[in-house]
Amino acid sequence: MSLALATWEYQKALYDVLNMSNELQAIVTGVFDLMANSGTEYPYVVVGECAEADTPMQHIEARELTSNVHVFSVYRGKKEMISVGEVVVGLLHRRVLSMTGWTMVVHTYMDTQTVTEPGPIFHGIFRFRARVQAMQ
Repeated sequence: MSLALATWEYQKALYDVLNMSNELQAIVTGVFDLMANSGTEYPYVVVGECAEADTPMQHIEARELTSNVHVFSVYRGKKEMISVGEVVVGLLHRRVLSMTGWTMVVHTYMDTQTVTEPGPIFHGIFRFRARVQAMQ
């Protein structure tokens, strides 16, 4: 029997919640699942890297997933990037995400890292952790 992975379903669930949010769409130019094309206006959100670990439970297939959601802004200073990040965290923290084949047990915000890139571009990395179980 092959080991089923939850990563793709998790990525899709994150993207769907962010992309369907009127609150978020009102303050960003888009939500992407890869880096935006050059010329894309700021601010925008990217559903980024994801890691998955097997967390076996008795008689249940379970996983722990972590993900990064990136916010990019060129507003003078970090205010806009952090404001967008607050909306992202509000949409995802403790939210049960719908994932085909998996049941979400818990989804929580972990931490934030801010980076100033050349331009300057203000880059926020918002990390989340999920625990999921395979549907029986």
